Amino acid sequence: MPTDHSRFCAETLYIGTPESGVRNYVAALADMLRSHKYDYVIPVDDSACELTYYDHRVISSLTRVVGPSPTSYAVTHSYSEALAVAESGGLVRPVAHLVKEGNAPPALFLPCLVRPVVSCAVIDDELQLFTVRKVDTVDDLDAKLRDDLPRVDVILQALLPGASLVLNCCSINGKVLGASSVLCLHKSSRDGNCSYRKIVPITPRLRAITQTVARHLCWTGFLAIECRRAGEHFIFMKLTGRPTEDIGLSIFSGVDFPNLMLNGLEGEHRAGISFPIKTVYMRDLRRDVSWITSEIKSGNPFRVVPRWIWSFGRILVGSECFDIEQVKDPSPAVRQFDPYVKAFWEKTKWRLSGEFHRTKITAVSTKALTRFSSLLIVCQGNINRSVVAEHLLRARGFTGVRSAGLLPISGRRPSMHAERFLAERLQIDISSFRSRSVVRALKEIPDFDLVLCFEWGHAAELVRRFRNFSGKVFLLASVANSVGPLDIADPHGGDEATYLSCFQRIDKLIDQLVVVIGSTDDRTMSESASARE
Repeated sequence: MPTDHSRFCAETLYIGTPESGVRNYVAALADMLRSHKYDYVIPVDDSACELTYYDHRVISSLTRVVGPSPTSYAVTHSYSEALAVAESGGLVRPVAHLVKEGNAPPALFLPCLVRPVVSCAVIDDELQLFTVRKVDTVDDLDAKLRDDLPRVDVILQALLPGASLVLNCCSINGKVLGASSVLCLHKSSRDGNCSYRKIVPITPRLRAITQTVARHLCWTGFLAIECRRAGEHFIFMKLTGRPTEDIGLSIFSGVDFPNLMLNGLEGEHRAGISFPIKTVYMRDLRRDVSWITSEIKSGNPFRVVPRWIWSFGRILVGSECFDIEQVKDPSPAVRQFDPYVKAFWEKTKWRLSGEFHRTKITAVSTKALTRFSSLLIVCQGNINRSVVAEHLLRARGFTGVRSAGLLPISGRRPSMHAERFLAERLQIDISSFRSRSVVRALKEIPDFDLVLCFEWGHAAELVRRFRNFSGKVFLLASVANSVGPLDIADPHGGDEATYLSCFQRIDKLIDQLVVVIGSTDDRTMSESASARE
């Protein structure tokens, strides 16, 4: 995270990633807490919360967790339960429908929001994240449900006009210590991320809503209640039980949530509730540039661009600051681009290595490849290219083939385009197929003879992340002696023609691969016969 490089960060510890298994990761976290003395642990995002509460009993026995009880956490972690709590606080239930796997979604006007009932969950020892997404078409809705429904229930929620309002607070055992109200000014219509926010006065009614919800949950820690105003009513949207990006804005406005929280836990309670003392703004510059770009593309440049440029004037009068880009603490702003730089460097380093050149030598791969070889076919998410290739290879007599995705997500249903193509091409139904991550595939089968993928970038990532794959990773197009570009682009998000073109090329390459394997088998049989003579 960029904040790891802040001058205010005294120490950064690395204990691995949950991709290797949540159980092992939490055990490593517990070992670290045993060897280092910390007064408090504060989970700051959905993943951290889920990992902390995965074995809350052990973690809380080693240090104090700044957060609610497991029972209260479970309420905010589940949208349906959070909805009931929000209604008790005076918020209005939105127009929404719960959809479970196996049930057809109701006839709902589009566009709408597809909201999984949880934002994060541990499923079969994998940490899986779920996102809210706006869908505009029936095909978009189908794709989103295929992603989420096999794993969790989802809620289809009608879009609401107006800006989002977020009520933030910190409390101990339900007693609110500080509160603020934040208006979202620039919010992405696609993923709901807010890039420009403003502190607004917290009215007695909003204060009552915040206090009621905190008291109802007997909440300890940080809490954010997102809602929308419709006339005299406030419609509930989301309940978040952790620190959010609004914490920095609240501190800028005069409400220091972290200090209030820690002082309260140490027994230093101040009288009353702390509220903002000034109206201020905060901007996530990188996200805001994306926001204005999308606004320009939507056809509103002359209306929004001058206003957007003018808004930066608030920095000059001291009423606005950047979320990450700080003059006194520049490192986080620079290091936020680390993932992109690292990916570029890893790809460049791999292209200069012998591994890259071995990947292109088809003679090495085809000599070791037979219809009885154990093959792993890898793409990004295991819902399009790899699942189609797996079933096409099986139909041609390859008995040891499996597919997987680089994303750390298992349990998704294939795209409707993949299902339709294989139904027409092979007359098979793959609707019961569920995606698996590469990590999950290796837990089921620890080793494979060869690993085939579709892009140079994926080959580089596989070799970097899984050292036992060294010398085994090849591009499908390269192994099939294809003429022309070796990459097969991901069709995800494209039109029907894009998917069909991708799948047809994979089909053709596998035909070529069968010819290559046939000639290899013939050579092997001939060599064996000569040796016997």
